[in-house]
Amino acid sequence: MIDPERRLWAVSSNLPDDGPYTWHITDFDQRRHFAVRYEARVEDVEATEEICMDQIRKHVDDLGGGVYGISFTQWDGPVTHLTDPDDDVTAYVNNFPLSALGLPFPVKTVFLSSLTELDRMGPNVDLVSYQEAPSAAGATAPSPTKVAFKYWFMHNGGMFLTWDELNCWSRLPRDHPHIVPFDSVVLDPHTHGIVGFTTRYIPGGTLHANNATKRPFRLGWLRQLLSAVDDLNCRYGVMHQDIAPRNILIDERDNLRILDFDDAIMIGKDYTPDLDDAKGVVFTLYEIITLDEHFRELPHKQQDPEVVLTMETWAKHPDVKLDADVAEFRAVLGEWVAQRKAREFFQPTETWVRWTEMPEPPVVTVPTYEYHKGGGKTITGTKTGPRDVVTRQQLVDLGAEYWDWERPASYKLREALPEED
Repeated sequence: MIDPERRLWAVSSNLPDDGPYTWHITDFDQRRHFAVRYEARVEDVEATEEICMDQIRKHVDDLGGGVYGISFTQWDGPVTHLTDPDDDVTAYVNNFPLSALGLPFPVKTVFLSSLTELDRMGPNVDLVSYQEAPSAAGATAPSPTKVAFKYWFMHNGGMFLTWDELNCWSRLPRDHPHIVPFDSVVLDPHTHGIVGFTTRYIPGGTLHANNATKRPFRLGWLRQLLSAVDDLNCRYGVMHQDIAPRNILIDERDNLRILDFDDAIMIGKDYTPDLDDAKGVVFTLYEIITLDEHFRELPHKQQDPEVVLTMETWAKHPDVKLDADVAEFRAVLGEWVAQRKAREFFQPTETWVRWTEMPEPPVVTVPTYEYHKGGGKTITGTKTGPRDVVTRQQLVDLGAEYWDWERPASYKLREALPEED
């Protein structure tokens, strides 16, 4: 289930000085885009964002198919449903072909149409399954493969992070014992463009969700984490930049595994000491033992692992269970930190993974229009060129087939949000 507080996001706006003020708001649960138009005139146009967000929170449960948004004049008054296709702000990414990844090896691909949704884990992340083909003629089809599916259906900053994450994760070894394995690239069934990727699903929750009050944390898991971070940094030339309990799992064989590479960068290109993975490891162990997360709440430049390392004592939370003394955990961590400081790390090797930045958008054909006074438009022809996005209305006007990302809501937002005081 997507957190109700994170379900809606204001993507962009149109805020003329004299109004009306329109905010384009995405519902990640339904994967729908709404135009929310405030018809009154205000002095502080930026304040209209929260006014419009408040309206969509109240009314999103009532917006059926064919409704592209709402308009209103009074924040506590009635709303009008926008049903004119000209009010449709839905835009789809003009996705890259598989060749844009530049992978030097074959990669498994699956089509969106073959995925069965099992759960909505967060914005742009679903738990899904798909059926693998039998490996040999006459063989029985294996059980459906259950995977985490990370995707983009809109063009925004998150898409760029997911593109880099796909490039990084797909180049890491599938058989590394302490990295969650990459599974496949997911393609649009109509354009065959890349829309995301899947990784192996490991049940049981992260170390943050299933912390050491519920499952004793092992010294061996710390050693596995240290080994995995060294491999990422030194063998593969990757800085994860977000080593934290929420990005660590324990698999069915009791091995620790790292996941989520959406902040990962190539060492030698974007690396800064402020985001060194050693700092993430220090804070991670401290948080597991104490359940105190306040050090990581500071801005990155103010997060000082030396403060934690030099503390005389770490106050183990009374409910936390460990398989060794806190002193032994700290000794293993301290030795590892000292070794990293004492030797030349981050020397390029042939095993470092590299990838290119997101390329220029692909070429696509879209309609051209003549707009009429008083509203309406006429299609006058087409034009072809590179474009980041294609609007749904353009696709409809061209009669093109496209993947419809919209889906029914999984819950009523009004019922899920906390009541206002």
